[in-house]
Amino acid sequence: MNPLVWLGLGVGIGVGVGAALLSPNALQQVSRNIRPQAKSLSKGAVRAYMQAREGAAHFGEYVEDLVAEAQAEVVEERRTAAEATGAPADDGEPAAETEAAAAASKAKTGNGGAPESPNWPPGPGIGGDGDR
Repeated sequence: MNPLVWLGLGVGIGVGVGAALLSPNALQQVSRNIRPQAKSLSKGAVRAYMQAREGAAHFGEYVEDLVAEAQAEVVEERRTAAEATGAPADDGEPAAETEAAAAASKAKTGNGGAPESPNWPPGPGIGGDGDR
């Protein structure tokens, strides 16, 4: 090992042992003086966290509203285009044939439409009932 590493290790241990032996009261004094500052710093961090969380919630609501507005505009554009061409309007809802096909698939498989797989249903640790 490099001699400088040994020297640094020796100095570090010496300073630590010296501080522990020579000034046990100094450690208590320092901790008494630092506690209010540490508490103030912690309170500031908690306030910042709470403000960030509130801001993220507001942003999430904004994005949800924006997506809902965009979706409504797309549906309206489809209806307008369908009325202009005389074709049936596609309002973004699943067609009755698709719902009937899904019901037939559930009835045919007998397992509620779950994929046919040796790993189905998921077990513990994969989102199955074993997680509760």
